[in-house]
Amino acid sequence: MPVEQLYNRYHEITGEVALPLLRASKRFQKPYEAYRRSRYTPVHVLESDPASRMYVLEIDLPTVRVPVRYIFYISTQDWYLAPCKVPPKARKVLKKYRSMGYQADTYMAIIAKRYTRGAKKLAARLGVPLRSPREARRDMARYFGEKRLNGLLAALRGRRIYGELVFLAYALQELARELGFSVPELAADPLSLQRLAEEGMVVPQEGLPPPGAG
Repeated sequence: MPVEQLYNRYHEITGEVALPLLRASKRFQKPYEAYRRSRYTPVHVLESDPASRMYVLEIDLPTVRVPVRYIFYISTQDWYLAPCKVPPKARKVLKKYRSMGYQADTYMAIIAKRYTRGAKKLAARLGVPLRSPREARRDMARYFGEKRLNGLLAALRGRRIYGELVFLAYALQELARELGFSVPELAADPLSLQRLAEEGMVVPQEGLPPPGAG
């Protein structure tokens, strides 16, 4: 594959998995900065290298000390990824994972437009899932919507929350929605977040959606 085409394919695929996170983060970045009265960068691209095909991104959520980390190997080939191509890619991802020097909630994957059933099974055995961009987005949506947001709301059901917890709930809401997960609307307008943080917001007693991502 010509170098220019390789670079274009790499950026196309990384955009498919990363742009929803970037779009959602913009909606809560400025309100949270205003509340904290300090600079806040929710999304950090730690590595974006078409030559090695590696892409590493982290998300810092309000109030959460441990970031969410994504480590991807981006396959740029047009044809189906075969089992023989999987081991070196998995090794690259695992090497990157071991080299990261601090704790994070980490999701690793080989991202490929197309792959064979055998390649998917081998990748799973090697400990690095093989996903299409759409499947990776679905995994991310379930993480932010089902695990983090629904878990938070279930723990706080019926309680009034203040301060940074309001921003955490809103950040999870926007990330999950942008990725296609159906979640309750806690706050429709980012401009109202500072008022809600100061006055408090009651978490609904009912209305949590069943697990599922679009």
